[in-house]
Amino acid sequence: MTMKKTLTLALLALSTACGGSDDETSSPAVVCDAGTTIAIAAPGAAPACIRAAPSATVTITNPRATTVEIRSNPHPTHGSCPEIDATAPIPAGGSVAVVMITVGTCRFHDHADGTPVGIIQVGSGTPTPVPEPPGGY
Repeated sequence: MTMKKTLTLALLALSTACGGSDDETSSPAVVCDAGTTIAIAAPGAAPACIRAAPSATVTITNPRATTVEIRSNPHPTHGSCPEIDATAPIPAGGSVAVVMITVGTCRFHDHADGTPVGIIQVGSGTPTPVPEPPGGY
């Protein structure tokens, strides 16, 4: 197999994985844990990615000392996960319950500064990456 073909296959495999950073082709895959609770950590989320069933209620907690405003990607326009976009800001120590309807990969960020936070994979089967615009979030 040629080097070009090997590299192409490797990049394709990485681009179809759940999670990752701004550049889907250069980052390792994020393992999505089964669960319905995700905490806004600093930085990112704990766990980084969860997998929930459609119509499941996911609790997003904020153990930080400041309020966060989570919104779905892409930043700053949003729209890939309407149920995340409809949440109120989460105060320090607070939480929000979100009924996840949109099947697929829901990446979200802190709207205040655009930093990536976490991923919620809704549904089963192979994760479906949400393409990010060039330049990331």
